[in-house]
Amino acid sequence: LYQRAERLGNYFLSQLEQFKKEHPSIQEVRGVGLMLGVELNLKNPAQVIEKMREKGVLVNLTQERVVRFLPPLIVKQEEIDQVLEAFEQVLKELEMEER
Repeated sequence: LYQRAERLGNYFLSQLEQFKKEHPSIQEVRGVGLMLGVELNLKNPAQVIEKMREKGVLVNLTQERVVRFLPPLIVKQEEIDQVLEAFEQVLKELEMEER
């Protein structure tokens, strides 16, 4: 499980780092294994939690600006891809609203 979590965590982290290049609302991406955080510079980052829940994805918010992803160790890459797709949709929506 440790090696799997490391491999999938690296994949997840690399995708989030790519999002950082494409989304000005992302200030920093960090994490180890499958414990990942994305620091946002949105006016109301709490909206991310609500919108992700609407898409069937549970995440939480720490330090009022850091979205934490904590998938189970048995998560599949396809499920990570679904979370990433939902997260990118939410970022796009919120970035459009802030323009």
